[in-house]
Amino acid sequence: MSDQLTPFSYAVLTLVGRDGAGPHDLVQAARREWACWSAAESQWYAEPKRLERLGYLRAEKRPGRTRERTHYLLTDAGRTALHAWAAQPARFPRIQHEAVTRLMLG
Repeated sequence: MSDQLTPFSYAVLTLVGRDGAGPHDLVQAARREWACWSAAESQWYAEPKRLERLGYLRAEKRPGRTRERTHYLLTDAGRTALHAWAAQPARFPRIQHEAVTRLMLG
């Protein structure tokens, strides 16, 4: 995979935010609270690992109910990337909607 940040990368960095988050937290947020980004659960688990390899996140182990859990935190590079991204104008929004697709078919 590329070393470049994608729009999904920024979504993950945004959700990790100041307090950090684990992959399970990201999946739960995507399911319940943050329905503006559609991605497979596996992507929510894989992208933080990739962002850690690139230096935008750092991982630490925290106790869980049954075993240790990985918790990700933004690095300085991650915060800088988010601030630079936020300062750029937004691109035309992607539309992922079945009804719109059906309209295009008609």
